[in-house]
Amino acid sequence: MLRGNLILAVCFLPLPVLAGCGATAQSNAGTAPANLQGILVTSPALLDLCTAFLEGTESVRLVVPDVVNSRDWRPTRTAIEKLQRGRLLVLSGADWEPWLQQISFPQSRLLDVSEGLEERLIHLPDVETHRHGSGGLHSHPGYVSQTWLSAGMLLQQLQALELLLAQRLPQLEPANADVNSGAARMREQLRELSAETKRLQDRWSELSLQVVSDGPEYEYLLRDLGWQSVRLHWPRGEEPSESDWQELQTALDTREDSSQALILLHAGRAESTAVKLREQGVQVVRIDLCELLDAEHSVVQRLHGNLQRLSIALDELAQP
Repeated sequence: MLRGNLILAVCFLPLPVLAGCGATAQSNAGTAPANLQGILVTSPALLDLCTAFLEGTESVRLVVPDVVNSRDWRPTRTAIEKLQRGRLLVLSGADWEPWLQQISFPQSRLLDVSEGLEERLIHLPDVETHRHGSGGLHSHPGYVSQTWLSAGMLLQQLQALELLLAQRLPQLEPANADVNSGAARMREQLRELSAETKRLQDRWSELSLQVVSDGPEYEYLLRDLGWQSVRLHWPRGEEPSESDWQELQTALDTREDSSQALILLHAGRAESTAVKLREQGVQVVRIDLCELLDAEHSVVQRLHGNLQRLSIALDELAQP
């Protein structure tokens, strides 16, 4: 258990529903639970990092339900009560946990792996595009949250996590060989992913491509690849409308005659969308955003899968 006195504010009232853009956070104060257990995380990437680093010395649990990502999560009162019993809450940062603004949680038990990496975060004026009811599309500024799509960023966050956990958990000493070996294996895997990304970047220079993406989520991966993309504003959770297809056509009309079109497409979009893109001569690369838990594959494996699909697409485009 953490030493010292912990003061915790607990929300007893139901959380407000974020029905509009201007919703504000609300919480009421209470008392701290007697027993604090486990490390809570907010993304599958953090789950893998913490599990590898701690290797059984602490239980690690994804606090967000399997079927929803952290940006869209609206925790219930029961979920908040469970969350408040966590020994530490590890955050991805970069606007990935907007729900945290609605509850009170002691800073002494929060770890943000993006803290200190602000200069590496990507901020966009239109990072989120959606509709309210029957109204038209509109956008909000903010950070691109999917930092883990970059192996380099994930490696920096692992290093930050090591330091933060060592400060908060006294049993994690340098002499703990199990802890060191787990972190070392993860570092090696992420370095290999970074090298694989660099090899793809080198191949990019040999092709004349116009890269398009269906949203902003890929920005960290694109930066690693050294690619500039035309970013579409296709809303998440719904299939492209006629105006969305027109947006794509406008982007394609601006490309050079010799260039080939490649689109990064959210893996969750319908196959019919991918088929229509291919019919227009666009090379489709489905990208796993790694926002939801996959019980059968680690995040490293899923990121490797993204790079493999990119490699296959480049091979196809390079064929005469």
